[in-house]
Amino acid sequence: MIPLDEDIKIAERALAAFTDEYKEASEIWKTLESKAQVTITVAGVFLAAVFSFSRDGGIDLRVKMVLGLTLAALLAALLCALWVLKATTYDVPFDSEATMKKAKELLDPSYPRGESGSRYLELVAQLGSGFEDSLKTIDNVNVKKERSLRFAYSLLVLAAVSATGAAVAQLIIHTR
Repeated sequence: MIPLDEDIKIAERALAAFTDEYKEASEIWKTLESKAQVTITVAGVFLAAVFSFSRDGGIDLRVKMVLGLTLAALLAALLCALWVLKATTYDVPFDSEATMKKAKELLDPSYPRGESGSRYLELVAQLGSGFEDSLKTIDNVNVKKERSLRFAYSLLVLAAVSATGAAVAQLIIHTR
């Protein structure tokens, strides 16, 4: 049989691993949101450029069609990046109020006493379970955010290529 001290050390190590993983998932979350903000800024600059370019009176119909594609790609990229910021299903593993409630329950004189340290193990196990559930939620949302950002980046590349094509086509038309 494993001594209770060893059980406590194992449980604390598992809880420390959950804490580290939670911190990492939180950093990923923050990084994705920062990238989304940059994507929104870039899309906004491109949108301003498209509108500025399209105000020019002598634009060929084909160029206008390409600018329409550019505009659609930019708006879609903008929406993808905004969704990344909107997705706020951020799950807190075990807030301090719930932890204190469980601690009070465990410290209550009417709570059954087992071996010394067993109540502590129960608290650590509940905290670990909270971390496990939260990490599943956060990881799923982070994956969706990452996919949305990748798609937004692809749309920005499409917009840049089509805007360049429109500018080149307009230059060729004007130089004839």
